[in-house]
Amino acid sequence: MSEIRHEETFMLELARATIGGRPSPKLDQARAWSVLGEALRQKLIFLFARYVLTHEPCGLGRLSAVLSDLWHANRQRHSLVAHHARVIQTLLDEKGIPTLVRKGVVYDVLLHRGESIRASSDLDVLIPASLERTAEEELLRAGWLHAAYDPVTRSTKPLRRDVILRHRLSPDHLPRLARALPDSIVPVIELDVATDLLWHGWPEPQYASQLMKHCFSQTYDLNQLGLRTLKPVLQLIDCALHLYREAYFRENMTDSWDVRLGAFMDVALLWKTLSDSERQEFVNLTAEFRIDDPVRWVAHHVDALFDSGLSDALGRRSSPAWHFFLNSYQPAAGKQRPWKGSMRQRLFIEDRSLLESAQLAP
Repeated sequence: MSEIRHEETFMLELARATIGGRPSPKLDQARAWSVLGEALRQKLIFLFARYVLTHEPCGLGRLSAVLSDLWHANRQRHSLVAHHARVIQTLLDEKGIPTLVRKGVVYDVLLHRGESIRASSDLDVLIPASLERTAEEELLRAGWLHAAYDPVTRSTKPLRRDVILRHRLSPDHLPRLARALPDSIVPVIELDVATDLLWHGWPEPQYASQLMKHCFSQTYDLNQLGLRTLKPVLQLIDCALHLYREAYFRENMTDSWDVRLGAFMDVALLWKTLSDSERQEFVNLTAEFRIDDPVRWVAHHVDALFDSGLSDALGRRSSPAWHFFLNSYQPAAGKQRPWKGSMRQRLFIEDRSLLESAQLAP
């Protein structure tokens, strides 16, 4: 590989310092704008904003002003997302549809004291699969549309029929929903309604169903936002499974769209928040619901980045097949394929073709 860039080192050390046990890194001011680009790519722009506005409030001029504006906009987004989450939860509760809010704004409160550090592009909720059509009807009646955000027009754009059909054929999420808002900073909120923590085609669906039942029997009141969510142990399971799904199921390694450092940081922070008894419960649940492989895959890469101890808690494995699995991905059609290098290289590499090349060593 080429020489490690300052942008990579800075963002990785900033994430490590946030998780704990490391000093804050020193920013090379001459490269601050390029670090901003890396922070955007890794979905850690607001973490970078807090660093700059805390450590370099006057020394970076225009960049400080830009980051201050972006951070303010994210606070506005989080406030609106939390408001609409409460409205949706109340609406569906009244119709007998239990609803759990997850990810974005929830992680920001649990992991960042509600400072709007966590980047989130939409509102995520979880409902029982048996009630998905009823929930969909109620949400459409309440003004949500099957649509997505169009950044060109800053408005909603209806989903194509083939996109909606694809969701119907892989029923672990409702087709994407959205609604326009009379707000110049946040013109649209997108809604992601999941009906499973796993995914369509999971080889042991009975355990997926049992995991969902467990989620709705073990809820947690997030009083800071007035929302009901998953209890912390299940937050970590949800986060790890979501990361695995995004990182493992892909068509190739050359596509620039990929999982980002922020997702691994979420897992490490959630693990850090658990008590010893909760950590043991997490280990027990991964075995009980037969989700060991994806969770261990995530744990391996989280440890490589942050030395969290998650793999040791789950118990390490060692075999040629297991090591192949840890550095593999799964196209929609065909066998597992290996990718080259480490997860750090995968996250930060500029020439992604090297990830499928023998030239790249771990």
